[in-house]
Amino acid sequence: MQIFNNTAHPITPTVINRLDMPDYMFGVCYAIMSATYFLFAPLWGRVSDRIGRAKTIAFMTVGNSLGQLIFGLATGPVSLVIGRMITGMFAGGYHVSAMAYVADISTPDNLGKNTSVYAAIISVSTAGGYLFGGLLGDLGIGVTFGAQCIGLVAAGTLIFLLLDNAQEYDRKTPISLKTANPFSAFAASKPMWSVGVVLLFIGVFAASFATNGYDNAFNYYIKDILDFPPSYNGMIKAFVGLIGLTANFTINLWLVNKTDNYKSIIGVFALCASSLVCVVLTGGTISFILFNIVFYIFNAIYLPIQQAIVANSTDKVTNGVKLGMFNSIRALGMVFGPLTAGFAYAVWSKLPFILCAVSFGLAAVSSILLYFYRKTRCIDPAGQKLS
Repeated sequence: MQIFNNTAHPITPTVINRLDMPDYMFGVCYAIMSATYFLFAPLWGRVSDRIGRAKTIAFMTVGNSLGQLIFGLATGPVSLVIGRMITGMFAGGYHVSAMAYVADISTPDNLGKNTSVYAAIISVSTAGGYLFGGLLGDLGIGVTFGAQCIGLVAAGTLIFLLLDNAQEYDRKTPISLKTANPFSAFAASKPMWSVGVVLLFIGVFAASFATNGYDNAFNYYIKDILDFPPSYNGMIKAFVGLIGLTANFTINLWLVNKTDNYKSIIGVFALCASSLVCVVLTGGTISFILFNIVFYIFNAIYLPIQQAIVANSTDKVTNGVKLGMFNSIRALGMVFGPLTAGFAYAVWSKLPFILCAVSFGLAAVSSILLYFYRKTRCIDPAGQKLS
């Protein structure tokens, strides 16, 4: 399923160039998609609490195909935006439900391992989607979007028929249009909020801002400046995905299971920022690609650590609410990161990389403050206050 979720990404710059849209539209389109992701993620978290993760994932996957179809058939900015809005609305539900499913089937002892495995699967299937979409993109835009829509519908159908729910759900969980307001999620998650959680979510936002701003700028840069065909984009992302998979099953598993997550994530964020500084300073094409690959390795490591930290943060709210909140904060970064990168790119093609490096630096600083906040309050790595 995740393969087909990412099939169209390598050809998005081609779609925008084909329609003769301004450079900043790559950021605007992704920001619009992320905005609806942000608005609806809390609603889908509650829906999955009520009807089950499997049904929700299946419905979201099929709904996503509609948004991609509209985007693929777009003839102007209005249809581009509508397609991205629908895609974002359903993508939010998929990610919230999938993460909650992993948390449901995990115990505190194996949650770190399971989130690392989940992240690794996402990483390799995302890479496969980029490779598949890039190769199809050389054949034509219509071929790529057609294959993607068919694949999403098929995947959603199989999930509905074959995937079992992880547990019984509360059929009385309230669901209404008011729940679609992400600020309702803030109210529902009130028991988990503290100074430490605020610092944690500052890091979540800053890292998401940097990752998504960078990713969109990189995709557009290699098409606009380096003039790479879609297949090159796909092959680069596939190679990076394999490296990320290796990192998740080696470095990341060791970090999650053998170190204090609150401490190790500081170093990971610092390495992300440093590698992006190297991307800005380099001048050649080969060195540019190599430093970007180095960045992708570090970038693949931090998310499972964040997921494990959030999932273990408190037991006072359900996984659906807790991870819905996490995804909403990440979605804010997905809105403002690409939007800022798009307009920054119009000023200078490497300016987005500078801004993303600064944002990762902010994530590192907030993580340092969070680490010392917890240390002064005598809180152990598992989230329990020591006597």
